[in-house]
Amino acid sequence: MEERFKEISSTKLLRKIYKANGLVWGFGKISLNTDYRVKKELITEYSLSQLGSIKSGLVSSVETFKQLGIAFAVITFLLTTILGTLPMYMPQYFKTVDWTHQVNLLLIEDAIAGMSNDEKQKYIIDKHGEEVSSYNQELSDIQNEHYNMLNIVLGPIAVIFAVIFFRFRWILSVQACVDEAYREKGEIIQGEKEKLQISKNRRESILRSNRIKSL
Repeated sequence: MEERFKEISSTKLLRKIYKANGLVWGFGKISLNTDYRVKKELITEYSLSQLGSIKSGLVSSVETFKQLGIAFAVITFLLTTILGTLPMYMPQYFKTVDWTHQVNLLLIEDAIAGMSNDEKQKYIIDKHGEEVSSYNQELSDIQNEHYNMLNIVLGPIAVIFAVIFFRFRWILSVQACVDEAYREKGEIIQGEKEKLQISKNRRESILRSNRIKSL
């Protein structure tokens, strides 16, 4: 057990040796039954000093995840800031649509110059329908590109956030378990010391009493 204790980290010790699993392995909060079982095993198998070392390892893991959370928040802020600039470019893109519309008007005017009124009306209606269809298609393409980009960026962010969140919950729950085991182990040791002291005082009292009687 001593060698195993030296060669493994606090988190691996709790998850692999004592099966302190959350919802899925080392992700998510551990159950009450698991908390109770692991705590009793740690109290039985380890000294107060060893439990203190396990506590220190978990504190280090918590601090690491706090720093990781800050870095993730900064990256997310930067990405959302970049995405927030996209609406600024949308009007610029649709300027080309306006230019195309103006060119089409000139072409239509030239095309209907020698037509009858019925022919002009039919031609204009057809060209209008084509332009509306083309505009709607371009708008749909832009929306699809925008949604695809959001999925590419936000999808991984959501996955990373879930992993960090559930892993952090697991570490906090096992940390609380170890803290409680450390506290109870300390109380047990203190209680044993008090019992030994009481027993020692009784023996000394009996010895003094016997000496007095012998005198």
